[in-house]
Amino acid sequence: MSEMVQVHWISGVQSTFIDKAMPNQSFDQVDDLRVGLSHHGSLYRTFLRFELPEHIANSQIWLATLVLTININAYPNYAKEYGVFSVDGNWEQGTVTWNNHPPIKEGLVASVLIEDQMNSTVEWDISPIIKKLVNKSTWNLEIRSLNEYENSLVSFFSQHSDFPDRQPFLRLVVEKSSPALSDDTFQAVYAAKQKYYSSFLSNPLTAESLEILGMINNKNYQGIVVYTEDEDAKPLQRPKQFLQALTERGYLGFFCKSTKDNFKIEEIANNLFMLNKPEYLLPILRSQSLAVLCTDVLQMSWADLLPHKFLWYDVVEPLELSSRYDRQMLEKHNAILKEADFVSYSGNQLKKYVAARADAINLSNQINNQGTSPVDAFTSVVKTNPKGWTLFSNIDVRGKINVMTETFFNFEGKEFYSGGAERYLLDLADVCSQLGYVMSIYQYGNFPWVRRFRNIDVISLARGSLTTSSTDASQRFNRQFYEQVQERSLLNIYSAFYQAHPLGATPNIGISHGVSWDNPFYKMQYINQFASHNSRYLMGAKICEQLISVDTNTANWFQTIDYELGQKIKVISNYVDLETFSPRENFEQIGDKIVILYPRRLYEARGLYMVLEIVDDILGQFPQVEFHFVGKGFEQDTKHVIKKEKKWPGRVKWYSLPPEEMPSAYKGADISLIPTLYSEGTSLSCLEAMACGNAVIATRVGGLTDLVIDRFNGLRIEPNATALLQAIRYLLHNQETLSTLKKHARMVAEAFPKTHWVAEWTKLIQQRAKEQGDTPRIAANPPLVKIYLKNIPDENSKIGYLITTLLSRGHLVYLQVKDLPTKPDLSFGRIQWIDWQEEELASPDFVMAEDAIAEEVKPVQLILTETWLHKFCQTPESSLMELALPSVAN
Repeated sequence: MSEMVQVHWISGVQSTFIDKAMPNQSFDQVDDLRVGLSHHGSLYRTFLRFELPEHIANSQIWLATLVLTININAYPNYAKEYGVFSVDGNWEQGTVTWNNHPPIKEGLVASVLIEDQMNSTVEWDISPIIKKLVNKSTWNLEIRSLNEYENSLVSFFSQHSDFPDRQPFLRLVVEKSSPALSDDTFQAVYAAKQKYYSSFLSNPLTAESLEILGMINNKNYQGIVVYTEDEDAKPLQRPKQFLQALTERGYLGFFCKSTKDNFKIEEIANNLFMLNKPEYLLPILRSQSLAVLCTDVLQMSWADLLPHKFLWYDVVEPLELSSRYDRQMLEKHNAILKEADFVSYSGNQLKKYVAARADAINLSNQINNQGTSPVDAFTSVVKTNPKGWTLFSNIDVRGKINVMTETFFNFEGKEFYSGGAERYLLDLADVCSQLGYVMSIYQYGNFPWVRRFRNIDVISLARGSLTTSSTDASQRFNRQFYEQVQERSLLNIYSAFYQAHPLGATPNIGISHGVSWDNPFYKMQYINQFASHNSRYLMGAKICEQLISVDTNTANWFQTIDYELGQKIKVISNYVDLETFSPRENFEQIGDKIVILYPRRLYEARGLYMVLEIVDDILGQFPQVEFHFVGKGFEQDTKHVIKKEKKWPGRVKWYSLPPEEMPSAYKGADISLIPTLYSEGTSLSCLEAMACGNAVIATRVGGLTDLVIDRFNGLRIEPNATALLQAIRYLLHNQETLSTLKKHARMVAEAFPKTHWVAEWTKLIQQRAKEQGDTPRIAANPPLVKIYLKNIPDENSKIGYLITTLLSRGHLVYLQVKDLPTKPDLSFGRIQWIDWQEEELASPDFVMAEDAIAEEVKPVQLILTETWLHKFCQTPESSLMELALPSVAN
């Protein structure tokens, strides 16, 4: 039977979902497809559209299957039924809503029970409906839960997902009765190749990929250029010549020729590598900005998986000569023409194929009489096109200590989250610096931003369409970090440890800042789902080679789950700088005014609402008391604090302070509240308050029991408002006890000195670095150069030559443009377009400004005039030497 049939995989052309709770809202370009009822009461249905190849006739279909991949199953242990229906009428993913969606054409086509976990495939046999619709060019399907009045939410990957192998497909089994049905059609081959390539983007790096890394890790280069050649393609010397010329100009080049032979890579010239399997190169380069040379539309099955490419499309032969030439191939050619950043062709007879691009260039293969190389036109465009500048902006992670966390800044890179975990990383960076290492922080983000903060580079992991709102974002950010640092870092640190799931880059250490999964959403009725819901924490701990916990609570919890895992954990308690955080004079004495301090982020988990609930009772009963809320929060939380401020003017105060000014808040207080409800370790705020001689009232949550000895250095309470109210009243009525607790608080804090914490981490890092042998280290972050511009430079500007030179030398470059908003789509790596009004988080090492804007941004070390830029283009190195720019450390 296998010789009589063929299998075709047909990709969806449109997909979206509708939401009954938002009846007029459409969802365009979504990367997940939702079906069923959520526990919030939102009811979702999904719509899919497929185009059937014209040459497939009704009699040729033996079997048609709709294949979707589960992204999230909110109720994996409860099987629910989901059905496929035929939809009457067309719809568009950007306009279809609950109120205007087309009706179902006929009854249920097929249904399946789903109880699988994420990444599992679900298949519906929809042969009957496909056979009826086969003579139409398009048709529409709807998927809905057949249990819409019960919790049944499932989401699937859409065709906008970054994982091509998980996108919606129709699998058609057809009779092999016509040559037209050959799997050699362009669309079939393209889809099959891309599905194959994408499979290398979800698993650990293979031995072949690691071999490539081993060969390039010690290479110095400015940018990356790649050419991939299909195994059936006619060999071309032209691409190899182009790559050779570019590597001579400082690029790292890869010439890939697909073959069925065993993997092989060799360096055929300095920085130019030839290899025979581009699939092994893909996961190494996906997160980078690179130039891709394309001479055949089928090569884009590989290149389309690279979200940050500068595309050079070089047309070298008539399209019609391809054995796969058809309508889909022509459409792909036209799409590449539109997308390409640089278009060329090899002879006048090919000009008609690039007629849609007025900027296309006829390039010969040889250097002309003036000594101009064919690649000079390409490099010129790179230096005048802001997108091209990103080719020189990739971040070198080699020899660094790289940390992955969820948030250090907000997802736009503009606001520092000054919580305990963030301050922990600041101090850890100081330890690394004292040892001669550079520490960088990688975090979730909504575009590829980089921000320097106190000489630490904080780097967004966003790539392509991946943002914090993306489906399965945590796993995809984990993958991005893994691809960027694996086998390149001196050491990788996961803060918190569960960021290591599902792929842990080696070598690594995980940090637990406390049990963060003890939240109100967990109830006994979900006990059977505990392992699946918490797999990220359990497996993340397993993946980490070494675990550091800030408290004993986490270590003990893991030991109850896995005894061996519990033994792997080392407790290095949180700490306090006893010199910076010290009591005020005569702190034991209770004055006429008593200040109660809440020194934490303003949100529910930290007990904010518990405190707000008792404020009125305390202030009404004790006229000498003030409440100070010191911390940041989101508007939905802070608005409640503002209400209390207005109700009790002068007695309720809310403000935030940078970490270095926090001692003043503690010194002015008598009682500090640490009323955590869930997700707590050994709170830095608690230790700082005790070091400053505050009596602490803390709940028994997390690692707080490591710090507070009830009625010795504070009061330990149950996590509820009644217990908090009683504890505050007790101390206000018993000032002698309050004074004693204050003295003992300082005494206990002295058992947690920062010097001990520094010594423990110093020993740990030195040990892990020693294990890496002679891995080269980077001694300092690259210098930061800030350039002020009036407008985004046009193609005639010479400033791109300056910027690409700075990037090639390793500098971090900020561009601030006054007359246009931020351009995050142009930001990547060490080239960042900064909002004109954005707060400066680190002082630049050198400041330049266009002459048209220089008066507005003093002080400026260099005013950029046309004359200076012209001189720079003639003699770049000597021009930079005259400026005495800071050098890039190696």
